[in-house]
Amino acid sequence: MTGTQVGLDRPLDELEFVAFDTETTGLMPARERVVELSGVRFNFECELGQYESLVDPQTPIPPAASRVHKISDKDVHGQPRIEAVLPGFIELCSGAVALAHNAEFDVSFLAHEAARNGFDLPPMPVLDTVEIARSLRPDLPNHKLATVSSALGCDATTYHRALADSQTLMQSFIALVAGAPEVKTLRDLMRHTSGALSFGPDERLWMWLPPELAPLEEAMLGGGRVTLLYEPDGKRSETREVSPRGWMRRPGATFLVAHCERDHTDRNFRLDWITRAQYAQATLF
Repeated sequence: MTGTQVGLDRPLDELEFVAFDTETTGLMPARERVVELSGVRFNFECELGQYESLVDPQTPIPPAASRVHKISDKDVHGQPRIEAVLPGFIELCSGAVALAHNAEFDVSFLAHEAARNGFDLPPMPVLDTVEIARSLRPDLPNHKLATVSSALGCDATTYHRALADSQTLMQSFIALVAGAPEVKTLRDLMRHTSGALSFGPDERLWMWLPPELAPLEEAMLGGGRVTLLYEPDGKRSETREVSPRGWMRRPGATFLVAHCERDHTDRNFRLDWITRAQYAQATLF
């Protein structure tokens, strides 16, 4: 399987897309697991293929997560593990542009699952349809999939199941583009996003994370502690020893969620205010 090479000036009606979705045991990709993965491949004329699988996460599904997606431990017992599911999903995506609603969440989970299991994800572009919907439909009260699909006449019979959400996303994306006649090429579409995320061994998560912050990812995967040089806007710089937990997005900023050793509690550290990060046992700065 090879990475996707897509010309930005190709008309959208010449491209193929994969709308995909994951269901998980929680919200933190560094420590939670995928329990369902699906994708729908399509062009602007028809649906071309599907992939869907429950996944045995090898850990109990918390009741709070089950209440959202209605997937229980019984449902995933005996189902394939993630390393057996990923190849079929990647095959579905080969040569296509992938789409996900709040793409950072799904890309992060699949990247962590792949890294944990020694699976190399080939590079391929992933666009966030939340960003596209927010840009093309600023009139909506919010840009949750249910809100966007309802406004576009693409109501689903259910939400928070991977295949149903993938199909709803496919229909909503087609309707969004149909309502924006100025969006003719992939380059036009990219203007309504902050850029493509990527699956791939070198860009598997938070592809804009600079090299000096790479220990944050490594500590999440390995459970280590890091020392941060933290420089809040307009305040004195300080060092903090933390145990990274995961990432959190808020409008206009990304935050590191980490246990702060000084304060003995979990705190949120704004990513663009973290200027250096090294393992705590190393000589820092």
